[in-house]
Amino acid sequence: MMLAYVNLDALLDEASEAELAASPETRAHLDEAATRSWIFHDLQLEGVSLTQDDLDRAFSGVEGADYCDRVLLDQIRRYRALTAQLRADARAGRIEWTLGTLLGWRAQLDPEGRDQGLRAEDGPTEQYKHEVLPAAGIEPALAALLQQLRADPVGEHPVQTAIHAQFELLRIWPFRTWSALVARLVSDALLLAQGYPPLIVPVHERHAYYSALHYERSRFDALLVACMEEQARARLRLAGQVHEPDR
Repeated sequence: MMLAYVNLDALLDEASEAELAASPETRAHLDEAATRSWIFHDLQLEGVSLTQDDLDRAFSGVEGADYCDRVLLDQIRRYRALTAQLRADARAGRIEWTLGTLLGWRAQLDPEGRDQGLRAEDGPTEQYKHEVLPAAGIEPALAALLQQLRADPVGEHPVQTAIHAQFELLRIWPFRTWSALVARLVSDALLLAQGYPPLIVPVHERHAYYSALHYERSRFDALLVACMEEQARARLRLAGQVHEPDR
């Protein structure tokens, strides 16, 4: 698996070089496209149905046509604000790996205050339907994981650390709702702090992502590395340099 990380680093370096060689206007377009992709895929992975037009309307600040539309646009805007803050905090080294941080992100996703605190019941996990810890095991497992994140994972590749954290949080499933989105935000924060882009799982991989949680950990790791490779190739295409895979 370490060879996969080496190959991924080379591909990400190529994408970064292509973006740096682009004009300021192109780089601004690439930044906007990356933000839109992050929000579009992450929300849809959680079952929030939206279109590019919905993103356009949310970003431009228009009011929704009815109650459901207003709820959707507000959800997009809240997630956009959360990802922008997370990006800034991660790059500045301001994120503290505490339960309060995760609860704060969870609260920003649901400002009406529903389902606050840790999950108190056992059972199925929304659409994911994978095995998770009993509610009684959440607090000690979460404390152990947060302690790991506060430590310096010597010798571990940053992508490996991020994928491990996401997998463990999906297994712990700390909240009744939005646990998976918070788990991916943890991955993104870890990667951004090390100069990597966020780990975007495209919506067309939704079934594969859910299914990977039911199998051995290596299947989950391989899928997420492949998603990062796909993202890097998309960045290259947008920068005007199409990457052809090795044959």
